[in-house]
Amino acid sequence: MFINFEGIDGSGKTTQVELLIARLQKEGYPVQTLHSPQYGKKSAGPVEEYLSGAWGMLTEVSPQQAAIFFAIDHYDANFQITKWLAQGNIVVTDRYLWSNFGHQGGKIKDKRAREKFFRWLYDLEISIFGVCKPSISFFMNVSPEKSFELVALANPAKKIKQDIHEQNLSYLQDSWKSYQHTISLFPQDFCVIECMKENSMLCKEDIHEHIWDTLRTKIQR
Repeated sequence: MFINFEGIDGSGKTTQVELLIARLQKEGYPVQTLHSPQYGKKSAGPVEEYLSGAWGMLTEVSPQQAAIFFAIDHYDANFQITKWLAQGNIVVTDRYLWSNFGHQGGKIKDKRAREKFFRWLYDLEISIFGVCKPSISFFMNVSPEKSFELVALANPAKKIKQDIHEQNLSYLQDSWKSYQHTISLFPQDFCVIECMKENSMLCKEDIHEHIWDTLRTKIQR
């Protein structure tokens, strides 16, 4: 089984990946994990240059150009993922295929043009590069405003340099809308996890239990 976590920056994806891996290991399942992009690998080189701003800011790199950078890294990661799956592992990824839709689609304001871009990107990733779709993708639904707040709070403590996506609230808002559009087009591929109640985040343990309840009947030993 291939389980993927999606969401805008600061939505708690990495925390939930870690909790799920620990739960699967405790239950005795063989599990492997991968983070996308694969920072430090040659296949992610163009992605790292793009996110660092080396090739310009968001408006200076087209959605198609940026999508190709990420698709190449997905193509490389796919070899490892399919190998793990063939060995009988459960694979859990912190972002993968659908992040390209959410983030790059967010640059396109017109809904019809964005949908055309999605069809092009789906063909690029699935048909041309042969990237395998996750069995299920959990979308961590957090408002862009809360996400931006959480990223800002986390980075000073960790002394992490924000990439050009995280620095921009309007970009997070556009990415959130783009993810919603993606989910409406491919509903069979997603499970939306509501991570907020009113204006506050739910505790990570409650979110994890919701995810586990969704998965427990789907996982095959």
